[in-house]
Amino acid sequence: MIKKEFDLINELMSKLDCHNILDIGCGQAQLRDLPGYVGLDLSEVSLKQSKLQKYIVGNISDTKLDVPAKGFDAVMTRFVLLHIRFDQIDVAVDNMCRIAGKLIVLREPKSDPPRKTHFHCFSHNLEEVFSRFEGSVIFLDDIGSVKSD
Repeated sequence: MIKKEFDLINELMSKLDCHNILDIGCGQAQLRDLPGYVGLDLSEVSLKQSKLQKYIVGNISDTKLDVPAKGFDAVMTRFVLLHIRFDQIDVAVDNMCRIAGKLIVLREPKSDPPRKTHFHCFSHNLEEVFSRFEGSVIFLDDIGSVKSD
């Protein structure tokens, strides 16, 4: 499954001439071989265990996240935004839109209207909240398909 995700994202990056990507909530950095890969995670322990050369310790929903505007051609999340509360999703999305120059790739549950799915999980109307991004927003709805917004 990771190979298929890797291939899809790598193809999208190539098609849009993206030379680097920030993987938000990267954990063990399973997609580390993508071009210009940098991981961002809350857990410095996970980042150190991943043995990445470049990483950022941080929270995408932090209003003071120190990542430059358009600092990456592409930004991606895989099952991260579902852990962002309703009162924090706009900050997370603003950060992602600020950081990404060309492409945002999402593999996230979504719903319209937004709803709480478990005591700590939230499904957001991602098409709506990412409509402010001027580049391409791609949803990996399931591992076999890509939906462009």
